[in-house]
Formats: sequence, C-alpha cells, structure tokens
Amino acid sequence: MENKRASWGSNLGFMLAAIGSAVGLGNIWGFPYKMGRSGGFTFLLVYILLAVFVGMVIMSSELALGRRTRTGVVGAYRAVSKKFKWVGWLGILSPFLIMSFYAVLGGYCFQYMSLNMAELSFGLSSIFGASIDGSTTFGSMLSNPFGSAVFTLLFLGICMVIVKGGIAEGIEKFNKIGLSALFGMLIIVIIRSVTLPHAEEGLKYMFVPGYAVKAGFTDETPSLISVLATAGGQMFFSLSLAMGTMVMALMVGWELKPALLLDEIHNGEHSAFFSAFYTVCIKFICPVVMAFVLAGQLIDFFACPQTKGFIQPLCYGVSAALLAIFWIVAAAGNKKPAKA
Repeated sequence: MENKRASWGSNLGFMLAAIGSAVGLGNIWGFPYKMGRSGGFTFLLVYILLAVFVGMVIMSSELALGRRTRTGVVGAYRAVSKKFKWVGWLGILSPFLIMSFYAVLGGYCFQYMSLNMAELSFGLSSIFGASIDGSTTFGSMLSNPFGSAVFTLLFLGICMVIVKGGIAEGIEKFNKIGLSALFGMLIIVIIRSVTLPHAEEGLKYMFVPGYAVKAGFTDETPSLISVLATAGGQMFFSLSLAMGTMVMALMVGWELKPALLLDEIHNGEHSAFFSAFYTVCIKFICPVVMAFVLAGQLIDFFACPQTKGFIQPLCYGVSAALLAIFWIVAAAGNKKPAKA
C-alpha cells in the first residue's frame, strides 16, 4: 500500500506557517526590549543588515536543502555528506529544547487569559475580596506550579490536536485562522500602546540611540560586539534558522516555488550577480558575523564585572579559532582530487 506524503495545500499556507514560526513572544515582546537596550534605531539597522546578508542566505540554503533531498533534517544533511549527519541531529534537538520552555510560556498565556476573562465576566475581585491586577495575577501564577502545569498540558494537548490534523488540514488551516486573529490583536495592542500615558517615553526607548542609557534604563552603552550578538541571536530566532524548521518545511512541500533565490539554488541556474552574492555571503560574511555573534553570546553568558577582563579576550580567541578551523575545513573540502 502506497504511503502518500502530506504536503502544503498552497504557497500561502507555506508562507503563513513560516510567518507563524517567526512571529511569537520572542518578537512581540523581546524585540522592542532588545532594540531599546541595544542602541535603538542603530540596533534595527544592524538587524536588517544581518537578515539580508546572513539570514536570507541561510534560509534560502535550508529551504533548498529540504526541497532537493525531500527527506527529514537528519537525512538532508546526511545527503550532503555523511560527516554532517550530526548537524541534522542538532536540528532535531534545537526545536525540542525550544518547545520545552515555549510550552510553559504558552501555558502561562492561557492561564493569564483565563484569569482575566474570568475577572471581566464574573468580577473575581469582588468575590474573593482582593484586587486582581496584572502583577498580582502573574505573581500568583508563579507561586502556583500545579495550575501552571495544568495549563501547560492544555497547551501541549492543543498543539498535538493541530499537528495530528496533518500539514494541510491541521497546521495550514490553523495558521490561516490564527495568524489573521493575531494580526487583528496586534493592531489593537499597538493602538492601545501608543495611546497610553507617557507612551512617548517607550517610543524614545525603542528608537532613539542612547536614550536607554541617558534615561537610566541601562547602566552602560552596549559595545558593537554586544549589539551584533543580540541582533544575530534575535535574527536566528526570528527566522527559525539552524533548527531544521525550514528544511522540514520544503521537505513536505518540495513542489512549491516560494522564491526566486530558492529556484536558482535548486535548479542551478545561477546569474552572475546571484553567484557572487551567495559566494561572498556564505564563505565570508556569514562565518565572520557568526564568529562575532558567538563571541558576544559567550561573553554575555560567562562574563561578570570581576572576570570580564579575562573572559572577553578568551571568548574572542575561541571564536577566532573556530572561524579559522571553519575556513581550513571548507578549503580542504573544496580541493579537487588529483587526477590519476
């Protein structure tokens, strides 16, 4: 009996799923906060440049890899070379780790929404004789692990039902409804946010370079390495890169044609401009940027005011060494075997 593989119903369904993978709490809440803390509009420019010269290239490569191999993430990297099979397993581990904390955050959202809806509908404050404001409600949620566990399981159950419906009837159909609702809610939230008292302070914090330090929100101006690390990490998280998601997306939808870049990679019909752009980005810009991003992430994770003078050059050295190893391995792999 033939087992027909499920696929996306349309290009729109694929695009909505990709957008749904990118748009989440990490962007809705995290991006404005990181943008203001890391230089405002300057951070936004760095983020856009990274998205164009690093994110777009890596995303196109992952989509092309899934489309060409038509296998799972482990099989896709194994098809490139058996030496890279372990990269595919990392692509499975990453979403698993992300799901471990996103399930808890999803449970918090359901629990918080339920409590607020109950307050609006039944007036819980008058029933229990205590004020139920935002901070009090969230504090009570954190101190009640049983309730959080119940809503986390509810969130996982809903996800399971959606995934069980398949690609077109489950994920794609839900995204068409869910993303439309999310877009409407975002419009309401934006309008409400910019009409709150002192909203201009928040806009200055987000967009004006140096305002976070001047207003006392942060202690010091972030370094270029710190901005690169924050923007690079946000870019990878926002575009769902290096976690197997985009490889799997075109593994199940290989017949789709979502982008010119993808067609050129897949069919080998490279224009001179595309070949030069892709080569420079893959061989030089991406590795160098990722070395800086890695150094910044290591410094932020390990360094403290007492050890920063020692940890900072050590992290730079580790990143530079990994960059050199990458170039050596890449150069060795590009060497053609000698003719007999």
